[in-house]
Amino acid sequence: MSLAKLSCSLLAISLLASGCKKEKEESAVEKVPGYDITSLDSTYKACDDFDNYANGGWKKNNPIPGTESRWGAFGILDKENKEVRLKGIIEEITKQKDRKKGTEEQQIADYYQSFLDTATIEKRGIEPLKPYLDKIESIASLKDLASVSGELQKISVSTVIGFYVDGDLKIVRQMHFIRVRMD
Repeated sequence: MSLAKLSCSLLAISLLASGCKKEKEESAVEKVPGYDITSLDSTYKACDDFDNYANGGWKKNNPIPGTESRWGAFGILDKENKEVRLKGIIEEITKQKDRKKGTEEQQIADYYQSFLDTATIEKRGIEPLKPYLDKIESIASLKDLASVSGELQKISVSTVIGFYVDGDLKIVRQMHFIRVRMD
């Protein structure tokens, strides 16, 4: 065997061996599947009941809470965000003793403390809402209704009339910048 053939053979073997070694190292990394197969329920036949076949495992592991009318991955995400992350952030901020006046931390802590102050809330009753209730009570025309609705929507209060951006129902590529919705 010539020296050139021997060198090429050794090079090929070393490349092959290093390639195999690299493959083993990569397999140590946890691979996340594109679809979680634990969601499947193989007790159902896909042709007979595809929904339970494809989602039965997930449904069994994630029952709809009694407080909800529907439940899904976004419901879980929302609940985790509100009950774990946001609550943790708020609790951490409220524990701080040296909050500087006017900072976001101080504003969040004050807002949360006012939410917890049920004695003051009960004492004030509906008094903070009185100006808005008076405006609603004074509606005498469609012009008044539009005016009061617009004013309430500025403070995130839904009314009978809603304004939003939406696609045209007939011309897909066209958008309405303001569309009136009667709920």
